[in-house]
Amino acid sequence: FVIRGPTIEEPGYVAIISDEDAAAIWLVQAYADAGELVVDAINDLPTPAGSSYELWTIPDDGSAPVSLGVISGVGETRVALNDDVIQALGGSSVVAISLEPVGGSPTGAPTGPVLYTANIVET
Repeated sequence: FVIRGPTIEEPGYVAIISDEDAAAIWLVQAYADAGELVVDAINDLPTPAGSSYELWTIPDDGSAPVSLGVISGVGETRVALNDDVIQALGGSSVVAISLEPVGGSPTGAPTGPVLYTANIVET
């Protein structure tokens, strides 16, 4: 008789966001089946006062970026993903981080500077 632990879902999409010196800042893992995004700050990058980091997926078809949520520059951030966002993520090969007002973009589109981009790998 064999006792097995819980099955751990593999992320469907992964991206490593790095700075200009190629030092990893965030590990982004999207779990489509669970409808959850997990972002781990690998090297702390505290958010500037009065701002938020917002993560976006950039659709390959040239349509508007889709917000994946506001993320922290320290520790772990978990964000629920709805079906529309998961579909947008599946049609994208790039994610981006912009600097937005506290709480995220007020318009639903990036309004601040894009600080980082990274390729998405489908697992």
